[in-house]
Amino acid sequence: MDLAGNVFVGNRETPHGTHPGTVTKIAGDLSSCIDRNENGEIETSTGGDDVLPRGVDGRSTDECVLWTREFSANDLEPAHACRGIRAVAATPETGENYEYTGHVWVGCSVGDEYAYKLNGNTGDIMEVRKATNADDSKTCRPYGFVLDKFQRLWTSCREIPSWQSPTYGGIAYFDTEDDSEDPRIVYTPDNIFTSDNNYNPYGVAIDNKNRIWVSGFNGWVYRYTPGGALLDEGTWENLHVSTQHHRGIAVDKYGFVWVITTNDPDEAKIFLINGETFPDPDSVIGSYGLSNEEHTHVVNGTGVAVDFLGNIWGVSRNHGDTETGFVTFLKVDRSGEVPEVIEESKEVIPVGKGPYVYSDMLGYNLKNFATREGWYRHTFKICQPHETTIWEKIYWEAEVPESTRLVIRARTADLLTDLPSVEWRTVVEVPHDISPKDLPLDLPLGRYIELEARLYSEEEGLTPKVGIIHFDYTCRLPS
Repeated sequence: MDLAGNVFVGNRETPHGTHPGTVTKIAGDLSSCIDRNENGEIETSTGGDDVLPRGVDGRSTDECVLWTREFSANDLEPAHACRGIRAVAATPETGENYEYTGHVWVGCSVGDEYAYKLNGNTGDIMEVRKATNADDSKTCRPYGFVLDKFQRLWTSCREIPSWQSPTYGGIAYFDTEDDSEDPRIVYTPDNIFTSDNNYNPYGVAIDNKNRIWVSGFNGWVYRYTPGGALLDEGTWENLHVSTQHHRGIAVDKYGFVWVITTNDPDEAKIFLINGETFPDPDSVIGSYGLSNEEHTHVVNGTGVAVDFLGNIWGVSRNHGDTETGFVTFLKVDRSGEVPEVIEESKEVIPVGKGPYVYSDMLGYNLKNFATREGWYRHTFKICQPHETTIWEKIYWEAEVPESTRLVIRARTADLLTDLPSVEWRTVVEVPHDISPKDLPLDLPLGRYIELEARLYSEEEGLTPKVGIIHFDYTCRLPS
C-alpha cells in the first residue's frame, strides 16, 4: 500500500506458465478511480460475491483497477524471469502539486534474482537491479521487501541456488537512491543457522531502531542489527518461538513484534513478542488464534499487519486457491505497558479465494518507518446553501524549523459529496510564505472547503508543528 492508500498486488505466474506474473494497482479511494466508460459513475466491485468481470480486451471492467503490468520475456532479463512474484513494496515519492505518486518495487523469487521498480502511474519498468554481489558469489532471490528511512530496500532471500553456499539464504539491501552500488547481501552465519533447520527466511520487517526482523519457516524469529560501514557486519539474534512454520511478520512503533503461523492443522495463530527483551524466551508474550465460533477452522496463515490504531490483522489462505480465505481482526488495548488482545472483540471476515499476503499491506511501515512526512485534513462548512463564498485570506500559526517544511492545500465545492473529485490547490508553502496570505483569486467558489496540512522533515527527530489555521471569507447572495 502506498501513502495515498492505493494497493499494489503481486500476482504469481499460474501453474505450468499459462499466464505470466503480473502486478496490479488498485485505487484505495473512489476519487482515484477512472470513469472509463464516461457514464458519470464509478463502477467497482463491492466484495467477494460481487467481482466485476474482465472485458473482451482482458482488462478488468472494475474502474478502480487502475492498471496491470504483465511480465514477459520481452522486457525482463532472463527470458522466463519473474514467474514467482513475491516481494512488493511501495515508495514514498511525492509528485507535482504534492500529490502522492508512489512507485513500487517488485521482487521475483522463482527463477529470478532481480528487483524491478515500476512507475506507480503506468506500471512501466523504471529500473532493474540484479540481486547478486559483484562477483556473483552470493545471490538473493527476493521473497519479502521492507523500506527503511534511508530509502534502503531490505529483502529476505530464499531459494538460494544449489551451487552457492550457504543455500538457506539470509537478507540483502539495495540503496534505491544509488543505482551504481551492488546490493549488500548478508548471509546468516553458520554458527546460528544451519541448512538442516530449514531456516528459509520468509517475511521481513523493520522496527523504530532500524533493526531488521525476519520470520523463519522453521518456527524461529531472527533479528539483524546492521553494523559496519556497509551494514553487512552487524549482529544476528534468534529465538525459537513455535513449532509451526512462520510467514508474515510485522513490528509496531512501540517495538512489539507480531508473527503469523501457517501449518497448525487446527488453527492459524499470531504470536506476540516483546522486541526489547528479545531474544529472551520470556519475550514471547502470547499467541492468539484466528478462528471464532462462526468460523472454527481458520488455518494456513500468511500475513499479519498493524493498522494505524494499533490493532492487528491476520490473513489466512485456508486450504488453498479453491477455498475461501479469511481476514481476522484483533482489537488491541494499548493502555498498558504490554499490548493486550481483546479476544471478545475478535472478528473473522471471509474474503476471496486463497489470499496470500505478507507484505506491508496497510502501509504502516511505509508511513511510520520509511518517511518523514505526515498530513492532517479537515473540512469546513462556511456559508448558507443560498449564498456564495468569496475566499480572501488564510492565516496560520506554525513552528517550522530549518530542514522542515509546511504545505497547506485546499479544495472547495458547493456539495460535500463533490469534494473528493475536486483537484487540490497548493495555497501555502513554508518557509517561503508568511502568514497571512491571499487565497488564489481563481480558487473555486463553494460552501465547503477542505484543508490539508502536510508536514515534511529532512532530519530524524525534527518536525514542524502546526497550531491554528483560519481564513477570511465573505458570504454573498448570488446576483
